[in-house]
Amino acid sequence: MLMKNPGVPIFLSVFLVTLFLTADLFTRWVDVMWHINCIKGIIFFVFNTAQTRKP
Repeated sequence: MLMKNPGVPIFLSVFLVTLFLTADLFTRWVDVMWHINCIKGIIFFVFNTAQTRKP
């Protein structure tokens, strides 16, 4: 069935590659957002401790 129509395997492979790349980009984006949130939290914490230590 798949061999008779040459367009179907090509479409499936392109779809799978696109899906894989999208998932890779999504995981990278989540990773970057997580790191940004961590850095924001650290900066906020340091800023707060510096503010409270001031006389």
